[in-house]
Amino acid sequence: MPDTFDPADRVPAFQLNGAGLFIDVVPALESIAERGQGIYHVPSGAVIDPMPEEWMTVTRNDSGFFTCVVRWPADKWPRHDGHTWDLVARPAATITAAPTAAEKLAAFIAANPDVAALINATTSQQE
Repeated sequence: MPDTFDPADRVPAFQLNGAGLFIDVVPALESIAERGQGIYHVPSGAVIDPMPEEWMTVTRNDSGFFTCVVRWPADKWPRHDGHTWDLVARPAATITAAPTAAEKLAAFIAANPDVAALINATTSQQE
């Protein structure tokens, strides 16, 4: 029994975020100890339950990874609830820029009036 993985030893798994929303297709590796029994090591947070074919086509490439073509509406996103797939409203992007150093300093000074008083006293003495 070989102890290495062959690309054919992989099946597609569907990686989900904490809310069950689809992230990516990842490989689930067949268990070496239980070859031929349909037992796979599924990455944490992923499911093997296939997404409906009308939403996505998954093909394996030569390296054992997967390429997918999606066909769900732009305003929807696939979600797995632990039992079935459903198309839900696409989540809004909530990317916010990190505050600049000046913004962090201003927030710190605003939250610490004693520091602001010390800075004002020091700058007025230098004038």
